[in-house]
Amino acid sequence: AGLAGIISYALWEFGFWALSVPVCVFGYRELTGHWPDFQNKEDLSKLGAEAFAFVNFARFAVPLRIGLALGTTPWIQKNVVDNFKKDEPPVCDTDE
Repeated sequence: AGLAGIISYALWEFGFWALSVPVCVFGYRELTGHWPDFQNKEDLSKLGAEAFAFVNFARFAVPLRIGLALGTTPWIQKNVVDNFKKDEPPVCDTDE
């Protein structure tokens, strides 16, 4: 997939983590009724359990993120990579 594939995968990963971390923090607040207190051992154990569940979900979602990246690679190639790619002069083969 080349450079476009790398860019596509990086964008999907960034989007996944940028969306899921706030969702997890908000979910914690909705379930417990308060924001996590890092000085409270009970809150830390709840956070640990939520983090464990989230990491398992994130690992489960890797094939989905790879599929999304591969599916959007042609679009990234056409609309991003090709627009920023420098045109290289043709290589002349001279046997002198």
